[in-house]
Amino acid sequence: MRETDGTVIIIDDDVDVRESLAATLSAEGIRTRCHASGASLLRQPLPDGPACLLLDLRLPEESGIQIQEKLQANNSRLPVIFLSGQADVPSAVTALKHGAFDFLEKGSFTPQQLVSLISDALLQHKQELEQQERQAIKRSQLAELTPRERQVSRQVADGKANKVVAVELGISERTVEVHRHNLMQKLDLRSVARLAKFVGEFDELKPD
Repeated sequence: MRETDGTVIIIDDDVDVRESLAATLSAEGIRTRCHASGASLLRQPLPDGPACLLLDLRLPEESGIQIQEKLQANNSRLPVIFLSGQADVPSAVTALKHGAFDFLEKGSFTPQQLVSLISDALLQHKQELEQQERQAIKRSQLAELTPRERQVSRQVADGKANKVVAVELGISERTVEVHRHNLMQKLDLRSVARLAKFVGEFDELKPD
């Protein structure tokens, strides 16, 4: 079977459970990494690419929810799928309210259900990483603009004609045209509509 794009991090203090889950996922072409505790997880860097956590709610040192909170405090966006016993379902519901991706009750799911849920979680994380990369590229482009180009970009994004921008900024219309051409090239944009969308994404480009 084709290898799934992503890594599943399994955190459970029961070695048999860890090995069973890892074997099930490996048989489906899913990479796995196992930890017996949250402390063990946090001592190592998280995977660079798409990943998700398969996290036991009940652990001897820190609960799954406490580990989730630590990851969130570190700005981790890894989707968390909790594994819970029947008595833990209320806690799992609480975890969902705090941003968990989902939870599975131990002993009540099939390998196919597990793989399907993990695939959805990995896809979500992949899309988030791609969005972060796009934002990083946009910020890099934004950093290339001069202060005057930023001023012109705000005016043009508002739909103002070059002649109006020139009057409001106290510069010549030809100078506005040059700035407009340069900023559109730096931002790799081809229309005012796309410029307006770009400006709307960054507070530093919005009017004071």
